[in-house]
Amino acid sequence: MTESTENPQAFWYLTLDTTCPSCNEYVDLLESVEFWNGRKIEPIESQKDVDVTCPKCDHEFKVDCVF
Repeated sequence: MTESTENPQAFWYLTLDTTCPSCNEYVDLLESVEFWNGRKIEPIESQKDVDVTCPKCDHEFKVDCVF
């Protein structure tokens, strides 16, 4: 058996979960392509009053992103 000289990889999986105040659906905002459109936010950054659109019902609302 040949041993590998490389370490195994570990993968990050990120979600940005919220509940839409209009349709009450639990959604991952990162599933929406529009979320990143023109936005400059780091995944580990907390930010207030971020404009988002629910990927389920297209309702526009604000969220506070918390890491």
